[in-house]
Amino acid sequence: MKKKDAAGDDLRTARLPGAGGSAGPRTGGDMGACLDKIQAASREILRDLGARLLDPGAAALFAGAGVRTEGDVVFPDQEFLDKTLASAPSTFTLDARNPLRAIRLGSGGRHYAPAYGSPAVIEADGTVRPALLSDHLELVKIVHASPLLAVNGGILAHPCDLPADLAPAVMAYSAALGSDKPILLFPDKPERFEKILAMSAEAFGGTEVFRSAPRTLMLMNTLSPLRIDGTSLRCLRLCAEWGQGVVVTPGPMAGSTGPATLAGNMALAHAECLTALALSQLAGPGTPAVYGVTATTCDLSDGSVSIGSPGYAVQTKITAAMARRLNLPCRSGGGVTDAWEISAQSGWEGMLSLLASAGNGVDLIIHAAGGLASFAAISFEKLAMDLEMISMVEYYLGGVEVSPETLALETIKKVARGGQFLTQRHTLRHARKEPWRPTVSCRGRRHGVSVPDRLLQNAKTKIEILLDSYEPPEIDPSAVRRMDEIMLSLGAGENILKTVKAALLGGE
Repeated sequence: MKKKDAAGDDLRTARLPGAGGSAGPRTGGDMGACLDKIQAASREILRDLGARLLDPGAAALFAGAGVRTEGDVVFPDQEFLDKTLASAPSTFTLDARNPLRAIRLGSGGRHYAPAYGSPAVIEADGTVRPALLSDHLELVKIVHASPLLAVNGGILAHPCDLPADLAPAVMAYSAALGSDKPILLFPDKPERFEKILAMSAEAFGGTEVFRSAPRTLMLMNTLSPLRIDGTSLRCLRLCAEWGQGVVVTPGPMAGSTGPATLAGNMALAHAECLTALALSQLAGPGTPAVYGVTATTCDLSDGSVSIGSPGYAVQTKITAAMARRLNLPCRSGGGVTDAWEISAQSGWEGMLSLLASAGNGVDLIIHAAGGLASFAAISFEKLAMDLEMISMVEYYLGGVEVSPETLALETIKKVARGGQFLTQRHTLRHARKEPWRPTVSCRGRRHGVSVPDRLLQNAKTKIEILLDSYEPPEIDPSAVRRMDEIMLSLGAGENILKTVKAALLGGE
């Protein structure tokens, strides 16, 4: 006999609309039924298996709230989750040093952030090399200069020429100095992460101002299946204490760290995400929290992660719908690819994932620009191409304005029986905004240059223009001195601080 859920539906027959697979078209059911069954499976996972929290303080918070615990494993039930997550804001403003750059998450807008976590750089000719501090600093400047990227910081390119324990602080310091946009952070040893928060606070006007509103987002992952490491948990609790936002990002790979089927993979990811989101509210009711499932797939021929597959895009669709059901802001990825270098593959995979996020209402789209090789590398040229794709997607999703001016009936009547529109006043009024114009794509005459070479040159030119347009944001010199003192206490030498300031502030 087939198992039934509470509504009497067959748990094995709900299918996500629009999804295909090797078993044939998935045309039955609707999104609501799909989500109901994933949620029911997640409840069963947490009821029967629980989630292991590798931080005694986190487990104690659950126990103190009446949740059943067995050692470091917690078993939150639906009633507890509903009650606890009710304090998480459905929308919140992520403030910036420049008030004009603040962003609102959960309100229906789309905000883009660049590739994240890359330890390598792929050059235009396909050469792979370790990422350096100089790469990260250039990326901070590019992200700051681009009007399409709303959030700076995080791991733009992990500087392999810095000690591993120093890199998180230096990257946070670089973003705080070199940009007045909201900042992404990532977990570090808790005692170091608290100093990173204190250093960031100085850039925003001091601890009191910093604590008054969320100005940073910490991105944390889980350890699928059903574990969360102690460092991430303790840093999450620090964010709650400091009033800063968190993005909870389970990323199980379907077939490896999660079930091979997408429904099972999402059920597992949802269970992990709910657990960490609940902790954010136990640690500080009202802590800004983002539902950030980034479930991937696994290439079962070699065990590698695959993010360019349609399976990744399908799970993005489910993630966005689940976040809306929970009434929480949503994060996912965009512009991602498994391609090893810039190619047709990197284009079609990147556009698929970008549209999956933007078209399904994801609030914060991380990995929107620059990533290659399944998160493993960043490319400056692909970043430029992805910015072009973001511009195209935004134009497409913006729809069509219909008004007497845009219908242009008088101009049509004037020209239609013999003439052209090119020199009409109406055309001149709209020439700078209609139709959409590329900055990287090739159009018009070929001029004897191969298309791949022209595309790469256009991308290089776009990056050069962004770097040339970079202007250091204003920052109080006394705040910089206090930031330097904290960085020195973390072990950053004067030479590193001078290098960062020379690149971002023009030298001191």
